[in-house]
Amino acid sequence: MWLELSEEAAADLAEIADFTIRAWGEQVADDYVDGLLALFSDTARMAHAVSVDDRLLKRLTYRSHFLFFETHADRILIVRVLHRRRDVFRHLP
Repeated sequence: MWLELSEEAAADLAEIADFTIRAWGEQVADDYVDGLLALFSDTARMAHAVSVDDRLLKRLTYRSHFLFFETHADRILIVRVLHRRRDVFRHLP
């Protein structure tokens, strides 16, 4: 099974990195994004993720962010990476 990032998820990661660099510095940003990327590859945790709705969409939490993804036969699609304080359902497809 391979991982695929949606364009929106890639933009979310860039936004998270940029914000974290400005707020806490490059090392903290690198560590935070590395933690998110490690979560992406943790397929065991993904198998036990919380279903968001009646679609294929599932959610995992990493510190202050929610990782929304869909599992398919051949891949895991990372749909969005959103801060927990955002109106997440407004930003989901």
